[in-house]
Amino acid sequence: MSAPHLWLISGVVLAVLGFIAKFITDRIEDTHDINWREFILVMSVFLVIVDPLATHLGWNLGKDNRLLYNRKTSGSELSVSITTTTCTKDGGCYWEYSCDPYQCNPHDCMCDSDGENCSTCYDTCYHDCPYCSHENTYFVQGVVDGDQIVNYVFGDHWLPDNPEASRWVSTWDQWEYEYSRPIPGSIISRAGTGIPLLWQEVQDRVTRNEPGPITSVAGYDNPIYASESTILQRYSGSIDIYQTQGLLPDPTYNFYNFYRVNLASFIGPSDLGPIVWNRQIEYLNSAFSMELRGDLRLVVVTDPVANLNWADYDLALTAYWEDPNLWGDNPISPSTLMVVLHSSDGITIDHVFADTGAPSGNDYLIERLKTQLIGQVLEPSTIVGDVHGTISAGTVIYEHENPGIIEGAVFGLSDPATKFEYVDVNSAFSYLIRDIKPTSKQAVWIVIFTVLFGSIGWVIAYSVGEREWQRGSNFFSQGSRYRRSHW
Repeated sequence: MSAPHLWLISGVVLAVLGFIAKFITDRIEDTHDINWREFILVMSVFLVIVDPLATHLGWNLGKDNRLLYNRKTSGSELSVSITTTTCTKDGGCYWEYSCDPYQCNPHDCMCDSDGENCSTCYDTCYHDCPYCSHENTYFVQGVVDGDQIVNYVFGDHWLPDNPEASRWVSTWDQWEYEYSRPIPGSIISRAGTGIPLLWQEVQDRVTRNEPGPITSVAGYDNPIYASESTILQRYSGSIDIYQTQGLLPDPTYNFYNFYRVNLASFIGPSDLGPIVWNRQIEYLNSAFSMELRGDLRLVVVTDPVANLNWADYDLALTAYWEDPNLWGDNPISPSTLMVVLHSSDGITIDHVFADTGAPSGNDYLIERLKTQLIGQVLEPSTIVGDVHGTISAGTVIYEHENPGIIEGAVFGLSDPATKFEYVDVNSAFSYLIRDIKPTSKQAVWIVIFTVLFGSIGWVIAYSVGEREWQRGSNFFSQGSRYRRSHW
């Protein structure tokens, strides 16, 4: 469906609504109606000005929405900070209780039977008194994707350590016993006290100048995923077979501890220690994203079914991860480097598959990874690397002293020709954008909003239109309701 089709549909729908409105107003006794002159005027303005503009705007917004997808970005922690809020009565603190009653909202009451000779009554209102003298909010600041600053709140309005020793005190004496009551346990458990443990760990790392990794999400335009043409997308008829057996990991990722993610998947039995593998990949991705806008996803396959036909499994996994119909805004992005390591014994790599989320580019890097990783022992420092960074001048500088195979290849440490290059698919495949259309659901909403906006014209026409006397009409007849009420 094209934009002119939506323009025509909106015009027809508005015209039908206008006929219905005219039919109804012609048959009710009122001084206003919609005459044919007003009907033609409203439809003319709508079809010439409102409908084209609204449809054009909605069409472009729909296209932009379809183009937008998510990609993973990484970086490192930069700094920590604390904001302390000093508490006062009716102030800016969060954890408070009702105190210090006072009269408010004066109103009439106890009136006589005629509603006169009333007294003035008041409601009882309360001030908000804080439990503690101050509350602390704990922040962590990081940098991702080269220069993008990100901020996280690790603890919002936490109470001080030993909050009973930091109670807020008022000079008001009448309700002084309220201040001597212990803070309810439910308040303490909900508020949190002292310093958040995770924030303290970040502070320790930053103090040692050993910042930890951060993973975030950024939006980008991908006309390949948005296009209805599938010529650039991979397809596999084996996806359902592997999926029903639980052999295809999801391309999505769940954050924990604010910005931590697991980026290594293990298919089949193994004793490889996923915690260490994921941690190594997080640190690698910090430098990978900051310096080259890339990110690594690793899959270790020891399952005999998936290892039976390597090529078939690898194609199914890639097609599965690239399908926007399955993952919405979160299929793998062009910045993703996929590495699949097949091992029959869970110790040595028998076969390697590598590719990126872009249709082309980085061919030499991919071939070098395949040849260098085969026969290697599945050990994270050897395969991934051991990347660390140091904070300097508001950013992080990364060191590659003992690079692993993947680290050395993507950064071109031993051969600059293997260095990863980010493919901007929005520029490289911009010719696909002209064929992108809003979804059917978006098209329906474009018509709805356009018609709703145009319907304002019928309201205006009815409001300003004075009913004209017509031969045969009994609207102004002596017995009509309008005549009886006005004469």
